[in-house]
Amino acid sequence: MSTDKTYSLSELALSIQAQLSKVYSGAYWISAEILKLNYYNQSGHCYPQLVEKKNGKIVADLKGFILKGRYILIQRKFIEIAQKELGDGMQIRFRCKVGFHPVYGLSLNILDVDPTHTLGEMTRLRNEAIARLKAEGVFDLNKKLHLPLLIKKVAVISVETSKGYGDFKKIVKQSKYGNLVTQELFPALLQGDAAVESISRALDSIRIRSNEFDVVTIIRGGGGETGLDCYDNYSLGRIICEFPIPVLTGIGHSTNLTIAEQVARKNLSTPSELASFILEGFDVFEEKIISATKRLGYIKRTIIERNKSHLLGLENTISKITMQFLKNSRNSLSERSSKIAYGAISSLKEKKYDLDKNFIPQLRVHQGRFFKNRSLALKVLSTKTSSAVHLFIPRLEKELAHMEEKVRILDPIQTLKRGYSITYLGDKPLKDASNTEKGNTLKTVLAEGEIKSTIN
Repeated sequence: MSTDKTYSLSELALSIQAQLSKVYSGAYWISAEILKLNYYNQSGHCYPQLVEKKNGKIVADLKGFILKGRYILIQRKFIEIAQKELGDGMQIRFRCKVGFHPVYGLSLNILDVDPTHTLGEMTRLRNEAIARLKAEGVFDLNKKLHLPLLIKKVAVISVETSKGYGDFKKIVKQSKYGNLVTQELFPALLQGDAAVESISRALDSIRIRSNEFDVVTIIRGGGGETGLDCYDNYSLGRIICEFPIPVLTGIGHSTNLTIAEQVARKNLSTPSELASFILEGFDVFEEKIISATKRLGYIKRTIIERNKSHLLGLENTISKITMQFLKNSRNSLSERSSKIAYGAISSLKEKKYDLDKNFIPQLRVHQGRFFKNRSLALKVLSTKTSSAVHLFIPRLEKELAHMEEKVRILDPIQTLKRGYSITYLGDKPLKDASNTEKGNTLKTVLAEGEIKSTIN
């Protein structure tokens, strides 16, 4: 049987406690991540699980505790400086004492927390996220989207009971353009550990129906300056960057802009300002319409007056030109009429003279010859048939009288005097119109004078 001394567990635990008290007698500043805060409302105490990670793996894991009174002081200072509460996943620098309890084991009694360290860490992470978004070429994508002047269909990401959302709805509804703006709420958590995932889900739901909206708004109000770390998340920032329609933010704070606000198409400090911005587009549009109407009225009046003066000038000019034209035309027509009348009279006189001088004498010569020949024939016939002549004298006399009347009727002069005319093509009388062609010159002989004409 072994003779070595056996110690009880409590003796070992007390020995460890005593040794740790000697070695770690002071207080130390430690840097670690709060894996889980473990705050208990009932007692007011906090038991954070503290870890250190390298390459994503936990290389150290210890538990700590913060008593109620100290936790209240730490949280108040932390909120005042870091603008947020202690929470899961937060990198902190804290002052603590190392303690060991026989029952509860090793733990770190947290005496104070340096909020500036966390703030610096948050800034570092935010800057890294911004640099990554810029390196990936997506940082300004949403900012480059066209933002319509009239924003009429709005998708709203908010909490239905949020004061900021209530202010937004009230301002829009009470404006004179309220009935022109439609809103659809997509509920989401707006702060805390679950906010990133909640807002991302809401954006995914809107993306599916993005053609139904002009913009999407993220509205948060009444939460003060705390709880904004979710808006510095890289993943949420990238979703906003690549969103297909403009994203407008009004998350209710006035300090440094979060990543979400920087990459959004438009950022307003509060939900009320966001509502006013949307309504401002309608005011601008209305002013443009009024201005355009006034300008159109002025242009219309100016054009009418200008055209009226121009038309009056044209009327006077046309009137003068017309009167002068009529006067010139009347004089020209009178002159041409006189020339035509004089020419016609002269031509008729010439044709009558030519007819009297040439045609009628020839006609009379032919007529004399005709009668002379007939007379000689009658004499010969009378000599040869002296006995028969006496028998046929009455008949012949009658026949002669008839022939004389016929000759008189057939006399061309008599025909012309009855209104007829003789048309010559060249030197030959024209009997058939088909014997003529375009360009032929015709001579028409009348009872008094003649007319020359050209076939067109």
